[in-house]
Amino acid sequence: MKRSPITIFFMFLFLVTLACGGSQANEPTSAPPAATNTTAAAAAKPTAPSAPTEVPQVAPTSPPATTEAPAPTAEPTPPPVAGPAYMSIDVEPGLYLYTSGNFIRDMTLYEGKVWIASLGGVVAWDADSGTSTKYTTMDGLPHVGVYGITACPIPEMTLLAATEDGLAAYDPDLDMWYRSDLFQRDVVQGLFGTVGAEIGQIVCDTANNRLIMEYRGVTIINLADGAIQNIPGSNLSWSGVRRLTLIGNQVWVSSGFRGFTILEGDNALPYSKHAETFASDSIYHIAAAPNGDIWMATGDGLIRYQNGQVMAQYNRDNTTDFATPYHVAFAPDGKMWVGMTGRLCQFDPAAGQCAENFRSSQDDNMATGEVSKILFDEAGNIYYHTFEGGWSRYNGSSWQLYRDNDLPIHAVGTVYDDGQGNIWLLGGTAYTLSGDLERKSDWVRYRDMGGDDVVADADGGIWMASGRNLYHYDGFRIVRRQVADGLLDSYARTVAIDHEGRIWVGQEDGVSIWDGQTFTTYSTAADGWPAGRIYTLLADGEVMWAGTDKGLIRVDAGGWEVVLASGVVGLPSQIINALAVLTDGRLAVGTTGGLVYYDHANKRLEPVAEVAVTVSDIAVSIYGDLFVTSYADVGGGLYVYDDEGWTHFTTADGLPTNRLRTLVIDRAGTLWVGGGFWASGGGLMRIVP
Repeated sequence: MKRSPITIFFMFLFLVTLACGGSQANEPTSAPPAATNTTAAAAAKPTAPSAPTEVPQVAPTSPPATTEAPAPTAEPTPPPVAGPAYMSIDVEPGLYLYTSGNFIRDMTLYEGKVWIASLGGVVAWDADSGTSTKYTTMDGLPHVGVYGITACPIPEMTLLAATEDGLAAYDPDLDMWYRSDLFQRDVVQGLFGTVGAEIGQIVCDTANNRLIMEYRGVTIINLADGAIQNIPGSNLSWSGVRRLTLIGNQVWVSSGFRGFTILEGDNALPYSKHAETFASDSIYHIAAAPNGDIWMATGDGLIRYQNGQVMAQYNRDNTTDFATPYHVAFAPDGKMWVGMTGRLCQFDPAAGQCAENFRSSQDDNMATGEVSKILFDEAGNIYYHTFEGGWSRYNGSSWQLYRDNDLPIHAVGTVYDDGQGNIWLLGGTAYTLSGDLERKSDWVRYRDMGGDDVVADADGGIWMASGRNLYHYDGFRIVRRQVADGLLDSYARTVAIDHEGRIWVGQEDGVSIWDGQTFTTYSTAADGWPAGRIYTLLADGEVMWAGTDKGLIRVDAGGWEVVLASGVVGLPSQIINALAVLTDGRLAVGTTGGLVYYDHANKRLEPVAEVAVTVSDIAVSIYGDLFVTSYADVGGGLYVYDDEGWTHFTTADGLPTNRLRTLVIDRAGTLWVGGGFWASGGGLMRIVP
């Protein structure tokens, strides 16, 4: 019998347990949903010992409207032909983790390598050979979202990474990361690997034996005695931290939005244009020159600051060929370098202009985007990174570009198997991976189109809902469908194909249905559609289910009605994000308050106590296994139900993030799980049995 995808996941969990010293998975605590399917695949799974509990239902606050069923205005497209259950592929069993190391938040030089902190983990580059090693949650990191990286003597020199789930330290002997227990005080231990202890920028003050980090404002740890000083965000010029700069005994905090703050001893001195105490608010970076002058990269230009006074300001208005500066750095030879968007300027303060320019528009080996950090090594090489374009090195004669190609996006909003050998990703941009689906660098980029939902029609065309737009790709070109084309409104959150081959588009105030030639729309105001904003659609034979912000709607040939809504006993929330059909015909309904099973024929609802968090997606295997994702801050991750019961997997078990948004079981029976958001770490994991 072919193994279920969960089998390999348990194998992986065992390996992680050996490597990391223990799993965080929960023991199953309740019986599974009943499985009455009589197919051979389903029969291989034992049925549940008990049936769902009948739960009385209370009528919704407003009676469900019933109206004439939506009808096509033209001959429908022929329905798609169902393919085989699962097919064999030439891919080795195991775990395949896809993350992007190009969305960089920090970099440092350590032990002859360039260490990158990215939203896809830590990447260690050998610049000379161009080879790299990526470290993720499968290598001991608490989270793939890494915002800062530095080396610090604690007491021996140790490489530290600041992640979304606390600090991690690198063990060069094992070539692994671990959740550090370097400090004995409980409050400090809480910073290392604690869920929710998100740490941003991090700086080691070697001269003063301090570790300084962006954590609940700014937190400073005395490495000698473990004493902790916390400066809350309310004491800063702005609660956010863009960069931390050491100048003598002081810590200068640039906000990137509203001024800067000088921290010295117990004093926090904020300055901002908003408070009329400084000339600019958008302070991106601060650096000290060898002569003691303070230079600031700001939204108002490059500022020279001395003894509390602005001495000079350089911008487009008074400086030839100048642009917004984002980073300032001084090379060992004393030269000043300014990073702009796709450009490095060797700035001459005496002349007040750029003495030398390097532009990514003129050199393909320069990383594009906003220059976020500049570094120099003892040999005179120049390094810089951008937020989203990778990093580059200049060896004195030429530039070299370094990029990580595992995953083209860092946050996966939707993953979809089109049945033709292509895996589609949506997350700000649409991509596909085809062929044997094992290679990590063959992603094909389409266009920027968000990441909410995707479905393939009977002709092999791809329909994509991106939140504000609907796109159709026919294999040759991409066409955007708009209100002018007949859509109900400008929002398109979810798409589905019904038994007649029509495309249903869930929108802000109702539904639009494409019959191959025109759209027919049904809205709350005009047509009595019983609920507005649609988050998910599910075709179930001749029935279409719609999960909305006001409950669950059932549509068939007889009309539509709200079957679950506010007032129904046992429904944790009327906001429904995800739907799936179980092997016994019931619905798995994912709400913002948890998971429930719904038996429409018998009007019974069964809450699932083990999944009492926001549900983002649901998938059911042919074996009856149930997979549920959640992006909840507390309780997020992957929930798996099989014949052993429920198990909860998190980053402690190797997932790239607990903020999971999407999953799919592909035509080969393997599981793809994706997550992350725009400003946080994320990625994609494939589990191949």
